[in-house]
Amino acid sequence: MVTHRRPFKNPTLWMVLGLLLAASGISAVAIRSVLQARQAEQAASEQPLPQRVSVAALGRIEPKGRVIDVAASENGVLAQLLVTEGEQVNQGQPLAYLDMYEVRKAERDYAASQLNQARDKLAAETQLGSAQIQAAGTRVDQVDMPQTEAIRAQRASIDSLQAQLDLAQLDLGRIRDL
Repeated sequence: MVTHRRPFKNPTLWMVLGLLLAASGISAVAIRSVLQARQAEQAASEQPLPQRVSVAALGRIEPKGRVIDVAASENGVLAQLLVTEGEQVNQGQPLAYLDMYEVRKAERDYAASQLNQARDKLAAETQLGSAQIQAAGTRVDQVDMPQTEAIRAQRASIDSLQAQLDLAQLDLGRIRDL
């Protein structure tokens, strides 16, 4: 009898075919990743680098939205300018004085002195009120004290009379018994 070997039943053949298939798959993946890396490098090298651009011009530059208009609250003539054009200033810093500055300063000082006088008067009136309250409390205590003593004396007298009454009733009870 003649036995033929079937190629599909030979395990060695299957192993060799499997290894070849795996090697070809790994090779395909490696080649593809190398090609993608090269394409990415080419795309990066093709983009132009940003270049610095400078402009030269004559004139005055004013920032948009950062210039603040300044105005005085009263009319007057400028007496003294404290800053120069282009100088950076801080909020609250005086920029200039008007000719009415000294008058307004005197008015401010007068108002401040009036305020201090009003505060002193308030403190004095508060102290006076506290002293009056203490004096009234002392008078109430003085009025209450004699009445308290009188009440205490009356109670003592009542207690004494009650004791005498009790003693007299005892004596009366003894006399009746005789």
